[in-house]
Amino acid sequence: MTNIAGAILAGGKSSRMGEDKADLQLHGKNLLEIMRQILNASGMKDIYISSPNNIKDIIANCGPLSGVHAILNNISDEYDYVLFIPIDMPELKVNLLKKLILAAEEKADLIYFTSHRMPFILKNEKKWLKLVQEILLNENNFSLGYFQSKIANQQQIKISSDEEKFFNNINTPLEWKKFKKGEKV
Repeated sequence: MTNIAGAILAGGKSSRMGEDKADLQLHGKNLLEIMRQILNASGMKDIYISSPNNIKDIIANCGPLSGVHAILNNISDEYDYVLFIPIDMPELKVNLLKKLILAAEEKADLIYFTSHRMPFILKNEKKWLKLVQEILLNENNFSLGYFQSKIANQQQIKISSDEEKFFNNINTPLEWKKFKKGEKV
C-alpha cells in the first residue's frame, strides 16, 4: 500500500468571496472541517493544511502553487505521495479521491482527473519541491496547470459526465448562495 498524506489548500486570499472560504458554514461545519472529513474518509490519517493559521506560504501571493510549495516544504519524507484538495470544492466525493489513491499504486509522479487540475496526487520527491520553487521565483505563470505540464510521468483519470458536478469550486458569494440552495453553480 502506498503511503499518502492529505493536503488542503486553504491559503488563498478569498478576494472574490470577500471572506475566508475555510470559515464558510455548511450544515453546522466550516469548509475546512468538511474538507478534512472528506480526506479522513478517503483514508488519510495525516492531513497538512496550507493556510495562514497552519502551514503558511513561504513565497506568498502566487495562488495555490504557493500552498503546494509550503506543503512540500513541510511534509515528512515518510510519505510516498501527497493528495492535494482545494478548500472550495465541498461536493468532492470520497469515491473520486479513492480513484486517485488507487492510481498511485501505478507509480506516476502526478495523477489527476482529465478535465480538472484539482484534486491531484503528487509524488513526494524533492525534485517537485525544487520545480515549484523555481517556478515561483523565476516564472510569471503560477498556475497549477503550468506546474503540472512540467511533469512528464503523469496519469490522467477519466470521469463520467455525471461525476463532473462534484468538481464545482465555490469562489463568490453568489456561487455560495446558489450552492447552499442546491442550485447549479
